[in-house]
Amino acid sequence: MSLEPLESFEEAYVARVREALLLRRVPEVAVEDAARYARTLIERGAPVLFDQTHLSHVVAVPSQVVSMIRRDPSRFYSAFRIPKRNGGSRLVQAPTPQLKQIQHWLHRHVTSLLRAHDCAHGFVRGRSIVTNAQPHVGATVVLKLDLRDFFGSVHRPTVFRAFRFLGYSRDMANLLADLTTLDGSLPQGAPTSPDLSNYAAYRLDVRLSKLAARRKLVYTRYADDLTFSGAFSPLELRTIEHIVRAEGFSPNEKKLRYLRPEQRQSVTGVVVNEKLNWPRPRRRWLRQEVYYLRRYGFDDHTQRRGIAKSRYKEFLYGHAYALHAVRPDEALALLAELDEVDWPY
Repeated sequence: MSLEPLESFEEAYVARVREALLLRRVPEVAVEDAARYARTLIERGAPVLFDQTHLSHVVAVPSQVVSMIRRDPSRFYSAFRIPKRNGGSRLVQAPTPQLKQIQHWLHRHVTSLLRAHDCAHGFVRGRSIVTNAQPHVGATVVLKLDLRDFFGSVHRPTVFRAFRFLGYSRDMANLLADLTTLDGSLPQGAPTSPDLSNYAAYRLDVRLSKLAARRKLVYTRYADDLTFSGAFSPLELRTIEHIVRAEGFSPNEKKLRYLRPEQRQSVTGVVVNEKLNWPRPRRRWLRQEVYYLRRYGFDDHTQRRGIAKSRYKEFLYGHAYALHAVRPDEALALLAELDEVDWPY
């Protein structure tokens, strides 16, 4: 059975929209507006969504629940902290199951359509911390600069513009922005936040990549980690920080690093001095975590370390898979050990 050509599907869908609206005695002008709206979304590869009732139907969440989320979104998030590799913790605001169900659907069908710049390697299919580090191998100097409160710097008007860019009506874009923001910005923990953050940083990436090309530098970004390599002058750093601020983000000067060849040059946790590698302390840390986890068991180990249990399994597996991209033999041994752990979930 052959699939219908896109043009045939598009026209058939629009015809059904017209027919359904005419049966409801909707004025002809409104019917044609709805048909044009549907055609625009289909041409852009986005799902057709007319209103809250329509969205509730396709995501299988009652419209009353969607209304409650819009009125008081804070009730639909739970906050917890996850450990950082270098100490401390990161606050995550995770959506509750029904909101997460909506956001997962939006991520799969809507926000994933938003294009990320070629220099962006975080949250992009086929790219990783390794592809982010690769362009900087063997560089003269590596400059690392973090953005402070990256998701929190992406505000609701930018999110609204993202949905309008995809072709959604003002009312629908407002609804989608309500369902993907918390307290006026992107929550860290929502499935839609990574796609929307890359959209928000697109102009930043354009300007910084053009600056890098003019100054014969290399630039990549992984979420809130900016990396440049090449021969630097103080002028470049001032210009970079000016562009970052002009695009609505804040450079974290405390995490600014110049790394020379005689130092360990690490980019998103991957050593790039002569070839791609993982830092020895990080590999030792991961082996130690797995060893104590096997020795004491999940509950005792996480209690000793004061670790949030809900995400620890994903946390360790994530590091093991990241190691696999650089040192596959070592990673496979650790993954086999992790598979033997008596996980509670």
